[in-house]
Amino acid sequence: MNAAALPTSRSLLVPFACVVALGVLAFVAGGADLVDLTSAVSNYPWGVLVIYLSMEVVTALVADTGVMEAAAVRIARASRGRNVALLVLFGGGLFLVSGVLNNLTAVLIALPVIIAVLRAVGPSPAYLASTFALLLAMSNVGGAATPIGDFPAIIIMTSGVTDFAAYLTRAYPLFAATAAALIVVHVLLIRRLPSSPPAARSLAMDFLCARYRYVRIDRRRLAVLGAIIAAMLIAWSVLPASIFPPELVALLGAGLAVCTTVPLGASLSLRDIDLKVVFFIGAVLGIATLVGESGWLNLAADALQRTIQDPVLLLLAVMGVTTVLSGLISAGPTAAAMMPVVLALADGPLAAQSDWLAVAFAASICAGSSLFLWSATAGLLMASKVEDARIVPDDDGHPPQPYRWGVGPYLRYGAIHAGVQFSIAAAWVLVVL
Repeated sequence: MNAAALPTSRSLLVPFACVVALGVLAFVAGGADLVDLTSAVSNYPWGVLVIYLSMEVVTALVADTGVMEAAAVRIARASRGRNVALLVLFGGGLFLVSGVLNNLTAVLIALPVIIAVLRAVGPSPAYLASTFALLLAMSNVGGAATPIGDFPAIIIMTSGVTDFAAYLTRAYPLFAATAAALIVVHVLLIRRLPSSPPAARSLAMDFLCARYRYVRIDRRRLAVLGAIIAAMLIAWSVLPASIFPPELVALLGAGLAVCTTVPLGASLSLRDIDLKVVFFIGAVLGIATLVGESGWLNLAADALQRTIQDPVLLLLAVMGVTTVLSGLISAGPTAAAMMPVVLALADGPLAAQSDWLAVAFAASICAGSSLFLWSATAGLLMASKVEDARIVPDDDGHPPQPYRWGVGPYLRYGAIHAGVQFSIAAAWVLVVL
């Protein structure tokens, strides 16, 4: 087998293993009469897949405008290769982008730009470890800040626990504060790391700017896409979800984006859509639907309600359980599997705080998804992309070496991320409730 094909082959393993697991689980559960498969198919959250695919299409069209290459030049000029400046710009930028696009796609679009800048600067392995750890956390936090930026957030929005505007106005301030705290933590961690001499940094940034000198942003297409995205956000905020489902708005927005930008020169093909992620998310939703139909999680919700009478303490307990499960199992399956518990709580003692319940649930998922590298949807994919990029400079004049950023190097940062995120979320809940 061609060595270049190995990453692709490996990346196919996880999503299709999930598909096989779904098939086996459905066969066993249905055969043992543990789950009504007809009911499970009827209750499958197809809207989540529709929203995800629609945003994938819109994101691919945005990337085709050349705006990301222009962003690399802007970052190079603004930072001049300084460690702290790059960290702040990368982290803050990815937080903002992940909230508008889904966080996985934001990582895939932004990572080539970030790698190009880092390769030009030639940072130390310790700096790379901190930077990529922060980027993964920022993609999680930014994605959770809006109802369309992350797979769990989409599940929450389509569940009926809250609506677009209520979630956005409550979640964005919380996650913006969390993002700022994480950036400060990483600035403190890297402040003593050595940096390249100013002359070398300046030369590297000038070279990067020259590389993208002739890339031009297609401002017409970017303006059209910006208007369509803004219209989608307004529609999600204003139109009642009971009449205009969020997935319908997403589907119409994606169709309008294609119909208006392709005549203007946009290029779009199936290769621009990551179908591996679609298979993964589809299988995860299927497994979670089977678990939800079994009724086990409703029993867990009833047990929590009987054990803990205080609504705020009950919410904190749910957040703690969700964080642990999200870290061990990963964010997507936990969000889908725990949703019946949240719905039961929203219909019970926390009915008056259902909007805050949704935000607290998202925050706990986000904290857990930052714990281990595999917990986040983008984690293992980012590790593969980073290793393939060959960023670490070689002092002997040889080509740059692969940087093996994986589960081990991330573990220290993951524990810090999860602790900071959960602490802020818990404090926020205690204040607002």
